[in-house]
Amino acid sequence: MIASVFPQLPGLDDRYLAWWYRDNPQGQAIAFSAFDGDKPVAHFGAPIMRGFVEGREETGVLFQNVATIPGYRRQRLFPRLMEAVLEAAAHEGHTFAYAASNASSTPTATKHFGFQLLCQLDVRVGAGLPHRIGPEIESEFAISLSPAALEWRLRPPHRRYTTARSRDRSYVLGPSGVRGVPAVLASFDEPCDGLDRAGRVATSVWVGLDPGRRWPFYWPRVPLRLRPAPLNLIFRDLRSGRRLDPARVRID
Repeated sequence: MIASVFPQLPGLDDRYLAWWYRDNPQGQAIAFSAFDGDKPVAHFGAPIMRGFVEGREETGVLFQNVATIPGYRRQRLFPRLMEAVLEAAAHEGHTFAYAASNASSTPTATKHFGFQLLCQLDVRVGAGLPHRIGPEIESEFAISLSPAALEWRLRPPHRRYTTARSRDRSYVLGPSGVRGVPAVLASFDEPCDGLDRAGRVATSVWVGLDPGRRWPFYWPRVPLRLRPAPLNLIFRDLRSGRRLDPARVRID
């Protein structure tokens, strides 16, 4: 069903869902679907992710696979499924939910479900790789990946990531949709073993939020009119209603 809603995205099949939902070492995903008889018409999936929230490592959910087939939209299936996912996540003891939402889903999340709109993620294009320049900041929210979770995350079906090394840092690269311009997905101090080495990177694109980074070789932010989606970063605490300072959020 998800593949029929997003035909432009390759590999949205059973192997992909098994990898995202079942094989994640951080936990089994929370997912609900709506049916018309035996026909699935809407889906809301949220893989489990670990993150540091105000310095404490916790588990939460990432809104990742959300789809409603044409003819069943405007029937409040999206908010009903979101509510079911949030209730299940809180019941299982997860403490936060987050997503990079699009223009249509952001108002529902913020107005009806108490999500905080932190900011729009940066999209930057530049020469080479995005070297970190500037001091580390004490972040209020950042994703945490154990060695097992990183091993899982870097090996999805139907997609091949590569690695590049520069200035004593390793970079994980993936397809950006533009030929010859890889997307920089993450960077680490240690080498990323097991990934093929990329060739020379002349130009790359980076999406995320990193207030402590300076950009000597990257152009200013890609304007909204050139993006397929606004990439609104939203966050909700599932216990005490904590609010985050956007200036202290770091995410790729």
